[in-house]
Amino acid sequence: MRNRALLAVLIISAMQCKSVFSPKDRFEGMSDGTFRVYVRIPIDDESDDFDKIVSSKLFEKASERLAVFISSGMISKNMFESTEPKIVYKRCYDDFCEAFIDYPIRRGEQK
Repeated sequence: MRNRALLAVLIISAMQCKSVFSPKDRFEGMSDGTFRVYVRIPIDDESDDFDKIVSSKLFEKASERLAVFISSGMISKNMFESTEPKIVYKRCYDDFCEAFIDYPIRRGEQK
């Protein structure tokens, strides 16, 4: 019985390790039908809605960053799907939060 419990713990641990955001996932640009943007914002409050406020600010900053890529000609505005962007990684430290946000792009539209 003890071996089964240990096996269950090991399996659960292995499953959790699989979802780790690895260094190879930390990039900005196009890959597999998405355009990934990195953003970083300062933390200036610790309100009750902290997570909601931070996510909102991260999306806002990501939109600004995406606009820079579009205006520089690196990507085209018509490449993007109408679906919403998704935070694929977010981490907050004492004085800032960082995130990687994926914007879906149309297949075949990649440069």
